Amino acid sequence: MYGTWVSQGKSKITPNDLIREEREKVEGERDTAVAQGEKLQEEVNDLLSQKAKITSEIEGLRTEKTKLIEDMNALSATNEAQKSKLNSLHYVVGDRKQLEKDGVIIIPVFAKDRAGKAWKDDVFTKSLDLRSADSIVIKATEVGLAKIGKVNVVPGSYVKDEHYSVTISEDKQTATIKLLTKDRFKNDKVVFAVTD
Repeated sequence: MYGTWVSQGKSKITPNDLIREEREKVEGERDTAVAQGEKLQEEVNDLLSQKAKITSEIEGLRTEKTKLIEDMNALSATNEAQKSKLNSLHYVVGDRKQLEKDGVIIIPVFAKDRAGKAWKDDVFTKSLDLRSADSIVIKATEVGLAKIGKVNVVPGSYVKDEHYSVTISEDKQTATIKLLTKDRFKNDKVVFAVTD
């Protein structure tokens, strides 16, 4: 049996101490790395929770943005409808006798036609946007007449050839009402009473 050994000689540290120091150094580095890994994992978990929170907030903001856009579009449509209503002439076209019978107009003996008791908003189903048009074409067949002889405009405050003009075709099948002072007709209600 043979045995070997190493003596310290002139070295400042023994071989066993060198091995122990190396082992302690590696173990220390390992422990430091493990601790740092745990710390980094905590930071990653914290960042993941922050990311989830931010993602949730972004989704909330997207939903809110979508709702705001829908609200804005609805308001814009309402605004456009209101502008159109304010800039439109609301009117009804009909046979003068039938309009009187329905109570929409009153035909006095020695005065101009005037509004009757049935003169209500729901009667005026037609409208003309005065921003883009200035005339109305009435057809005899539209009012149930064989021909158009005359068109009365109610209320009587509108003066022919000052506020409007009426042109009846040669065959008496159509009448064109041209609005000469469009601003006067804005958001107003007018009855065009046709007689043959």
